[in-house]
Amino acid sequence: MERFGSLTTLINNAAPTAIVATTFKPIAEYTTDEWNSILVATLTGNVFWASKYAWPHLQAASAATIVNISSGASTMGQTGLGAYAAAKGAMNSLTRTLAVEGEPHDIRCNAIIVGRVVAGRSDTGAGMLKNASAVGNPMQIATTALFLSTADSSFINGELITADGGLSMNGDVHMQ
Repeated sequence: MERFGSLTTLINNAAPTAIVATTFKPIAEYTTDEWNSILVATLTGNVFWASKYAWPHLQAASAATIVNISSGASTMGQTGLGAYAAAKGAMNSLTRTLAVEGEPHDIRCNAIIVGRVVAGRSDTGAGMLKNASAVGNPMQIATTALFLSTADSSFINGELITADGGLSMNGDVHMQ
């Protein structure tokens, strides 16, 4: 805080992609350690701890915001992503709780439900059998987060904003 001043915006954007990629299997096949590692990395560390320890700084700021980056996996069933979907679904619920608890302190909280987004230079978006043109890029999510962090969105609180190129609209998510 001394170096950068006040904290006005917290973006909770993390997921254990390496763990999720190696545990892509039905729920009955998860070990408890695999389940817990995904929940801790996706929900406990990313949202609970970050929000808990940022809270006093957000309260000290005026018109502070929290933006949680969630996933389309949290809103639709998909084989292989049970722990990840559960963690992101809990994030969605926590988003609304933080919005209610933050309102008296002028802290807003919203989440972005993200669809398939390229994750790096080597990620071409391949893996979708249908609607491959609906693969997003990180800047599209960043601009949504930026909007939710500004006064232009001051009347939006506790919402789950979908940014998925229309994939959830028609339920056409089929991973290879």
